[in-house]
Amino acid sequence: MRLFQTIDMVEIKSSLGLQQVIFYQGMFSLLYFAICGGCLLNKLQNYKFQNSILFILTLPIFSLWCCIEIVRIGLGYIGNLLEKVPMISAFLLLTIFPQLVAILFLTFLQDPV
Repeated sequence: MRLFQTIDMVEIKSSLGLQQVIFYQGMFSLLYFAICGGCLLNKLQNYKFQNSILFILTLPIFSLWCCIEIVRIGLGYIGNLLEKVPMISAFLLLTIFPQLVAILFLTFLQDPV
């Protein structure tokens, strides 16, 4: 009977820097959601849009950003901790396609107030 068992050492390949960036991005996204959500609701209730397409698209694109942001941060956080390449790849793809388009729309394609 062996008294001591051998422990196999496994090299951890998750990135501490990436984990910190994802954590702070999640905290910033909560703050961004609260501030921009309040400003968006104020804008939709009190201002008259010059372009009716912008009035129709603004709320769904913001809602899409919110839903995708939760999934994106979760995939990046868990994928990095568990060292799952498909989850990190999904995190990067969600960063580029829907997130970038939504942020560019919400930043540059709004009516001046």
